[in-house]
Amino acid sequence: MVRRQFVAGLAGALAPLRVRGKETIAAVELWRLDGHQVCAFYVRVKTGDGLEGIYGPVEKDARMFASAIDNALWDARGRYLKTPVYRLLGGGKRTSVEACASCAGYSLEPEALRERAALVKRQGYRYQKWFCAWGPGDGPRGLGKNLEMARILRETVGDETALIFDAIGGWDLAYAREWARRVERYRPHSIASAFPPGDLESFAALRRSIGFRVVEPDPEGYGHAALHVAASRLGAVVDYLLLKPHHYFEKDAPRPVEGRIALTDRPGFGIEFDPAKVEKQTLVTWS
Repeated sequence: MVRRQFVAGLAGALAPLRVRGKETIAAVELWRLDGHQVCAFYVRVKTGDGLEGIYGPVEKDARMFASAIDNALWDARGRYLKTPVYRLLGGGKRTSVEACASCAGYSLEPEALRERAALVKRQGYRYQKWFCAWGPGDGPRGLGKNLEMARILRETVGDETALIFDAIGGWDLAYAREWARRVERYRPHSIASAFPPGDLESFAALRRSIGFRVVEPDPEGYGHAALHVAASRLGAVVDYLLLKPHHYFEKDAPRPVEGRIALTDRPGFGIEFDPAKVEKQTLVTWS
């Protein structure tokens, strides 16, 4: 059922993009077809009918499907040119990228929090991302728990570790501003996913009113690899999910060493599946 829903969603995303028959290696053009800016990275679209919202002709629920198409086209482009995607996008001098230890799924109980944060620091990560489990519906007590988590983390890792907090898209602007005002003493690096992805006004308003970064880059959710490279040049790092890395089916899956991931010379995104881990492959088509 999940696969059928995915294919249906992918087909729905393809239809307005009109990608059938387009030049495969012209991946960047996916986002500018028929005069529209499609699924652009936080860009609102103005058409003859006025503002259509952040994702233009493609419905918001289809953004991940459109991103999958975009990433696949960049991969095809790199493989056709026998070049890694990061080199196509100007990253030829790099041999590795810094990884952010994404700590989703770990206990937020104080002692467990201290132990995990200290361990991640010893493993060489300079960036840690922790997820705020409480939001506006949890009232002042929940806000206090989010602040207490920040305090414990800062006391544990010291000043040299950058702490990124992720609200999982569940806050409103008033809550985010209050959290930001009170958490600033613990010197956060940034707040990620404070609001649902389409709430551009809240992201912009929050950034104007606080003294640290507001971030939301996600190439799986928003595609357009070139824009994420631009973001990386401004200091972004690559998320690496510690608890359940999403690389089970890959050969030579990326593994950070001292908080950095070595870049491969393989073409495209360099992903190759391990046949020993694949039980069945099915070619899915649609008309």
